[in-house]
Amino acid sequence: MRKEMNLILDLFFYFLFPLVIWKMCRPYFNDYLAIILSYMPGIIYSFYRLFRSRGLNFTRVFLIINIVAEMAVVLLSRSSIQVLWNSAFYSIGLAFLYLTSCFIHKPIFLYFALDILVLQGYDREITKGMLKETNSLNILKLMTVINSIDNLLYALLLIQSISKNGIEAYSYSIIIDQTLSLVISGISVIGFILLYKNIDEIKLVHQMKSNSQQRKKRLIVSFNWYYKHYEINYFFLSNQRR
Repeated sequence: MRKEMNLILDLFFYFLFPLVIWKMCRPYFNDYLAIILSYMPGIIYSFYRLFRSRGLNFTRVFLIINIVAEMAVVLLSRSSIQVLWNSAFYSIGLAFLYLTSCFIHKPIFLYFALDILVLQGYDREITKGMLKETNSLNILKLMTVINSIDNLLYALLLIQSISKNGIEAYSYSIIIDQTLSLVISGISVIGFILLYKNIDEIKLVHQMKSNSQQRKKRLIVSFNWYYKHYEINYFFLSNQRR
């Protein structure tokens, strides 16, 4: 799979395909089975992406547990309308999990960011220290809080739609989920730009201590850098709920 195609495949499996399957299956199956069938392509695609990556890290384990828990919620709901209510409650639970991680000064995005940086060749322990050496931890807390707000907003919009439209809210839930994920992914990329800037500044300070002639390097954010981080964030966010 070419990395340039990942975002297109994400949109296909998490947005377009579920809507198409939901619409096509409803005339032939009951709504509950149609929902289960619409979930399957995204789950299979997610596991394929996760298991083709080498090794396990916090992000992969977190997403695998989340996908399994999400599927368990769907299977235990036993009715289509209950799937929607439980999805809203599950999203609220995720929001509180993110907030709790901030209160104990271990924001989930700290470990998410560490995994990304390690994959790019950074040492985990040194980088973890770097992220705690400046205001990077506050940036990571803010990114985690924004993700918590995202989950709460999704839950509130879904609950409102269920109250007004019943099971027809399922189509709406897919749309608002992916729309929020697209927006929050862009915000998260801004957070990563600030993190990289902080890391570069820390490295510069350390270099200047050992060699006063070291010159500051300007952080260059290319289109490929932005695209890659945007897709990584979108993949992460899209696997929290569906």
